[in-house]
Amino acid sequence: MTFNEVKRSKWRNWLVGLTVLAILAVVGAACSSDEPEVKPTINFSDTQFESLWINNAVAEFVIEAAYGNPVETIQMTTVIMQTALANGDIDVNMELWEQNLIEWHDEEIANGNIE
Repeated sequence: MTFNEVKRSKWRNWLVGLTVLAILAVVGAACSSDEPEVKPTINFSDTQFESLWINNAVAEFVIEAAYGNPVETIQMTTVIMQTALANGDIDVNMELWEQNLIEWHDEEIANGNIE
């Protein structure tokens, strides 16, 4: 093999490698999604206790700012909150005095409806 043939062979290999990389880059870009990831909405209960409002506000800020999930606060009574929490209609109840609802709390924990 002459010097010129070796030189052409190296250039050819280099161009083939560069072409393959360019094709992979184009295919990778074409396969990527332009749509942002849709994150689930986190539903908070608001049972209208003033002590709960600040807890909800802080938790909602952290979830939206740090994790990017949308947050919705739903006003309800404690009785409706119990049903909604056990059914999975709300995701977060920041304040529940277990001693006031001990039987309900223990039953729903045992059934695996709440954590």
